[in-house]
Amino acid sequence: MIDEVFAPRMSAVATPVVSGSRCVGVISLAGPRVRLTAGKIHEYSVLLREAANELAQLSDVAGFPGRPPVVKG
Repeated sequence: MIDEVFAPRMSAVATPVVSGSRCVGVISLAGPRVRLTAGKIHEYSVLLREAANELAQLSDVAGFPGRPPVVKG
């Protein structure tokens, strides 16, 4: 969670998408501080974690955690 760190009057929250022991992505939500208050961030963080868990499960099914092949040439 950040509050006016990178831009005045803006706040944001993020959560990692973790598959096994690897971080395969991140979900972030940002907006004006007047609407994205600390209370709203705590409320939305629960939803973000649920979405991150769903994406992690989908990435397992799709084989996303595996590394792409190295192509030279």
